Amino acid sequence: MESRLIYKSNTTYLNKVTWDFVNKGSEWYFIGNENINEEKIIQIVNQTFLDNSLYIVLDRDDSHEIQKSEIIKKIVATLKDRDFSVWDNKFHKVIQFNKNGICRVGARVIS
Repeated sequence: MESRLIYKSNTTYLNKVTWDFVNKGSEWYFIGNENINEEKIIQIVNQTFLDNSLYIVLDRDDSHEIQKSEIIKKIVATLKDRDFSVWDNKFHKVIQFNKNGICRVGARVIS
């Protein structure tokens, strides 16, 4: 799938996501900004995604398919610089990452 189509799908579907609440009424996990907790990221990714093929959405011209085995390195390398999302290959489940060292997990409501 082309980068722009992945990006457009992300912007369209994020409005239809129901976020999981994990911490005292909050949907946000703290994963660290100076000291990134890679083990926590691995746990969240493995619990959220069963498929090996994922989409990482960075911006309009830099969104692409990526293998689950490569996603942790990409998340850690990108986390301090920008906000981004990782979707499953059907755009049903998503992890949204914030450059402040937090992320949240959700699923798109399909009507």
